[in-house]
Amino acid sequence: MQQMDAVGIISKAMQANPDLLRLVESGAAALKVLAGEDDLTKALNILFNFGQYDNKMITEALGLLGNLALITENAQYFAGKGGVNALLDLVQFKCKQKDLSPEDLAIIANAIRALGRLLGDPKTATEFGKVNGIDQLKNLVERFGEEEIVMNAVMDALENLAKTKTGQKMILDSGILPAVTKVMASNPDYDVLFRKYAGLVGYMPLDNPDLVKTLVNAGLLKAITGTLLAKPDDRDAVIASSDMIRDLVTLHPHLAQQLAKENAQPLLSAIQAHSNDPEVLKHIFDAIKALANADPATLDQFKKIGLEDELNKILKQDNTSVEVQQLVQGLLDGLLHNDLGNLDELKNLSALDYQPDGVNIEEKEINDAQDRTEDMMAELAKLAGLLDDPEYASKYVQEGKVAGILEGIQNYYDNPKIVAAGLENLLRCALVNGAFLRLEEAGVPEAVVQCMLEHPDDIGVQLQGLKLLAALAQHNDPSVIDTLCQPLTLETALKAIQGNVKNPAMMGAFADLINGLLKDEKTGPQVAQALQAEGIPEFLQKGLEYHKMNMDVGPKISQAIKTIDQYLYNPNIGKMTGDVKPFGTMTMAQLANMDPEQLMKIMSEWGAEELIDTVKGAKNPKLVQSGANEINRRLNGGGA
Repeated sequence: MQQMDAVGIISKAMQANPDLLRLVESGAAALKVLAGEDDLTKALNILFNFGQYDNKMITEALGLLGNLALITENAQYFAGKGGVNALLDLVQFKCKQKDLSPEDLAIIANAIRALGRLLGDPKTATEFGKVNGIDQLKNLVERFGEEEIVMNAVMDALENLAKTKTGQKMILDSGILPAVTKVMASNPDYDVLFRKYAGLVGYMPLDNPDLVKTLVNAGLLKAITGTLLAKPDDRDAVIASSDMIRDLVTLHPHLAQQLAKENAQPLLSAIQAHSNDPEVLKHIFDAIKALANADPATLDQFKKIGLEDELNKILKQDNTSVEVQQLVQGLLDGLLHNDLGNLDELKNLSALDYQPDGVNIEEKEINDAQDRTEDMMAELAKLAGLLDDPEYASKYVQEGKVAGILEGIQNYYDNPKIVAAGLENLLRCALVNGAFLRLEEAGVPEAVVQCMLEHPDDIGVQLQGLKLLAALAQHNDPSVIDTLCQPLTLETALKAIQGNVKNPAMMGAFADLINGLLKDEKTGPQVAQALQAEGIPEFLQKGLEYHKMNMDVGPKISQAIKTIDQYLYNPNIGKMTGDVKPFGTMTMAQLANMDPEQLMKIMSEWGAEELIDTVKGAKNPKLVQSGANEINRRLNGGGA
């Protein structure tokens, strides 16, 4: 795979198509498997020493860094190595040049996109604020508003930044929103930017009249109309424009007449372009309903341009779906009776309060933070009650709603009380039978480790983290061992217990985790070796000294110690099934930590089936690459 440069090929494809979300998601998943530490290290070296490399190498390195930053652990490593400052330094260096080539603009865009992918982390967003990074983004908007490649990357960065409360306030205070709005109003033909702009504005407090007035003066309404006129056949642009009309007139009814006058015809054109797309039609119809609810007189604008005739045409078409017929008939009935009914709930708007001049921001921030914490804790408590119902919990997991808990934790990442409560709700989800795959896909195992590392001294976070890892370990999914026996996961669990050996709840949860990992005889010997390599048996012995009289905790610890000893000192256990990995009692983690020469020597002694099974089962990129190299060596005549 290294010889074929799979990592480079995938990264370049993602870099060339940053707005093809499925491609980017699939590419990130592939890079998580294929990219090794060397790839990240080499790219970082180029960034930190960009003056020594040409534009082509810098652009490729930035693309790879940006794509690897989609993987949480890489993003944290990247940011921790000074990635924010390094990227801003590179952008500033390029901006000082008077005549910028297309290659220079591409470097600026790729640097900002890589930066943006770091800013969804509240900790990194705070660091970004301390170095006045938002001012650099504003300068880019003002200088390169007519350069779509740069604006596209800036919008990505702002949308990621807006996902944190710190970022939202930063954006509002900087004045960058009006600057972006002016660019949008002047460039309605930009490809996907209005959709991103609408997403960004959706995080802002649109119920604040001062903010909306500022955006309207900057060209907000012109941007909406211009987008509809320029792209009536672009479903994403139409949906974004319709949603924005809907929210604006619902929150600010005085805008209804102007929006109806300027957008009635563009909305009609959008209806014609998407006459058999129920999703798009629903968004357009909701915008029309919102206008009518805000000011019934706006219906006259639509009647004048023949909306009823157009709707009747759709009903008469042979290929009109039943769903579209129902939507259209509902709107027609409302037009006939001058009553379009009530709207569904608005799409989510930010609860952040805009701070006008003269307000004691520091005092209000404290009060707001307390209010938001109480509100979030109330929401988590309500959800906890629902998740206590096994049927509800199962449905919640299967519908992929766990991502909502993770997003809540991320938004309040620096609040250990909320993080602990969020982990406790994830624990309830982990108790659902067969939930492991869904939780793994959502990133729960990685998230719990990150939370525990972020709050090493908070006993609540550490305890809930251990309990959650223990619950995940009880599942029978074949990927449990590979996922939970990663060195970082075991080290994090061990750190949690090191200062809390005397705590029975902590020690009990730790023992549950170890027993869960050891429960399968097929993988038990490998797990026991991994636990021994981390020094875990010694801590179990120490814990037993404190808790051997505790009938709730002592037996759990004793069982873990007994099972580890059994696997370590009876090599036949687990090998009768024929299902033991080719490396005997070695773990994936131990193999991954070997130097390349030693690893290649071991792999060269394996049979073909054993080698292929290992490559398929491994998740460590280094191990996959080494296995692929050995396969290639044999295919090229190297023998087995």
